[in-house]
Amino acid sequence: MPVNTIPVQRDIVDGFTMSASQLLGPQSTRALALGQMDTLRRASAMRSRHYIAPLSSDEPIKAYSQNEYQIGLTPGSYVWGLSFSIFAAEIANAEFVHIQITDACTETGFFSDYVRGINFMTQGSLASNFFPSGAFRAPCLLTQPRLIGDPAKLNVEIYNSSSADLHPQLLICVAEPCLEPDKMEQLFRKAGYAA
Repeated sequence: MPVNTIPVQRDIVDGFTMSASQLLGPQSTRALALGQMDTLRRASAMRSRHYIAPLSSDEPIKAYSQNEYQIGLTPGSYVWGLSFSIFAAEIANAEFVHIQITDACTETGFFSDYVRGINFMTQGSLASNFFPSGAFRAPCLLTQPRLIGDPAKLNVEIYNSSSADLHPQLLICVAEPCLEPDKMEQLFRKAGYAA
């Protein structure tokens, strides 16, 4: 009797394919980016994680200045998407916020230069001010997930070129490896917790 040797793939159930408002044409940028993430979306050893810079939305970025943040990730994580938000009262100045993310391991920027935060806008009603065609989708997917090596740190720079203080936040979407149970126990012992 023949044995079935075809590997069984884990089904993908996530918000990218369940939304009726996000029609995926086979040649659209979003569909191609999702295709690049297919392995990550099926991996049972990866979990979704989100990091925010700055952590508090009450922390302003002063006029004509820049704030820098360092985010620690788990080595072997993949950055796959970005989202940007700003207070509704400050939406007129949203185009003056610029972002750059640098991988501390390779010292390589995610972008060739600073990019405007509105390119990753997450608030649909506010994004319509900048994208009247209705082509807005959140989060913005990177064309290919970025692998983050040791020391697994991202340097995030947010620059405000406006004459007013602004309160932007950048959300970084990450798929990180799950820790093995014995590794978690070792980390708890190292931190001083008795098992």
